[in-house]
This record gives sequence, C-alpha cells and structure tokens, in this order.
Amino acid sequence: MEQFEVAPIAGEALPGSGYIGAQPVQPGQPIAPMAETVGTQAPLNAQAPEAQQPPALPTVDDYAITLPDSLPEEARDMALVGRFKQFCADSGLSPEQAQKAVNFYLGEQDSATQGMHEQCETQLRALWRERYPERLSKARQACVAFDKRMGGRLMPLLNAGLGNHPVVAEFMAEVGASMGEDSFGGAKGGEAPNEAMSTEEFLRKVVFKNK
Repeated sequence: MEQFEVAPIAGEALPGSGYIGAQPVQPGQPIAPMAETVGTQAPLNAQAPEAQQPPALPTVDDYAITLPDSLPEEARDMALVGRFKQFCADSGLSPEQAQKAVNFYLGEQDSATQGMHEQCETQLRALWRERYPERLSKARQACVAFDKRMGGRLMPLLNAGLGNHPVVAEFMAEVGASMGEDSFGGAKGGEAPNEAMSTEEFLRKVVFKNK
C-alpha cells in the first residue's frame, strides 16, 4: 500500500515530527514560550520619550507695560511700574495678564475720579447756587496764581485728584476772592504789585489777615 507523509500543522507539535510551531527543534534546545497577545511587546529599538521640560517663566524684561497717553505725567510712577513688573515675574503672570491687570486698575481709577468730580460739582452747586460760576472762576484764578508762586508744584496735586475735593475748591475760591484782581501777579495791601510773597506770607497776610 502506498504511504503519504502528512505535513505538520503550524503551531502544533506532532509526535516524532521534530517540529514546534512549524520550526525545527534541535535536541536539547529549550522551547521559548509564545507571546499570548500579538503586538504587546515593545520593539527592541524603541526609546523612552524625553521628559517634557516646563516652559521658562517670564523675566522682568518681558513685561512691556503700556500706559495710556491720557495719563498725566505726574501720575506716571515708573518706580511703581518696576515693582509691579517684579511682582508679575515672581507670581508667574504672563505679559498679557500683567497688561490686563494694569488696564483694569487704571479703568477703575478713571471711574473713581469721574465720580469724585461729579460729586464735588454737585456739592459746590448746592453751596454756591447762582454764584457757582463766579466762585469757581475765583478758585481757578487762585490755583493758577499759587501754582506759579510754588514753581508748578500745585497743579500736579490738583490734577491728581485733590482738586476734586469740595473743601479744597471752596478754600481756593475764598483765597481767590480775598486776593482781588490786582494781586494774582503780585501782592496786596500796600505791597508793591510786583513784589512776590511766599505762600506762607500770603496765607498769613492776605487770607487770614494776620500781621
């Protein structure tokens, strides 16, 4: 009778065939276990991903704080701006966040100043009634005269918000009314018109009428 050889089935060991998984086995060679799940083992040449470095924090020089052109020069405290930049760098704020914080603060300041101005005007109109334009004019004349006497040091204070206080406005109106038209550029009460007086002398001799 004619005999036929049966080829081994892949992955199956046949008695006496000498094949395991369709691979020849040498005598004494250990049999390596087959992976249970295909594709679970990483390739031998695979490298571990590098550790992701955190982004560098901004430095003081990264903050270009922009102040509005409408902000008076006397209100531009650049030393304060420098300290704010250092605070932002220490706190890890981005330059965009820092500028938004500045814009918010200045916006709140503008709103507060406008509110003080409206409140001051309301109180002075109630106090001076029909004399409001005249008294306000006197107050302004006195402010200009004193600012000139003080070498331009008064107006920055008034523009920074002091001029919106009704008591200050009322005081300057009284000063202006006491000075008279001919005294804004000089003195009053027997003094030579062009003879300058100190602020203290003017308050003592003209406003409070003290010798």
